[in-house]
Amino acid sequence: MAHPESFVPFDENAPFDPQTVLGALPEGTHIRGMFFHTIRDAYRNAGLKPPEVPALPFAMGDRRRYLDLQLEATRMIYPGMATGRALYHLGRRVYPDFSQTMIGKAIFALAGRSFTRIAQAGPRAYDASVSRGKAIVHDARDGFIHIEMRDVWDFPPFACGIWQGAMDVCDVQPTSYEHCIPGPGHHHLKVAWEPK
Repeated sequence: MAHPESFVPFDENAPFDPQTVLGALPEGTHIRGMFFHTIRDAYRNAGLKPPEVPALPFAMGDRRRYLDLQLEATRMIYPGMATGRALYHLGRRVYPDFSQTMIGKAIFALAGRSFTRIAQAGPRAYDASVSRGKAIVHDARDGFIHIEMRDVWDFPPFACGIWQGAMDVCDVQPTSYEHCIPGPGHHHLKVAWEPK
């Protein structure tokens, strides 16, 4: 488990080097095609021609290709924006889009718009979405979550955007949003908010 002193407030404007993830990415790492579709849809929503992506939402696509597409999208959709900030904003679109898929609708049927229950369902969502790695819920109660993504291989600002997108869908305003990166492919998030 990450040491408490290693958590820092997430800052979308913090410098970020994608090579920290790309340079350590294991071969044979895959993610469902539906997440490529989120990138395609981001292009369309920006009025841009989207790149070719896997056609089948449930087929597994190459994670390296997915990460490369994210970086390309940040340059095309958010020109001039710092990479980390652009990745965060791109990631923020994932959960609202995921919530409209078959898997997302099933999770929402169980979780409703409770961010706590969505966090508790996180491990199932990751199990259904990635070929390796897992999400571990260390704590999830009304007003606080601590979740760990181990061997998942997202860019950390993108992952923070994904979880912020889930908070957006649930109308949760974080009072504290901290993360810790023990190493490439390994990321912890702690989020606190005022319970409703």
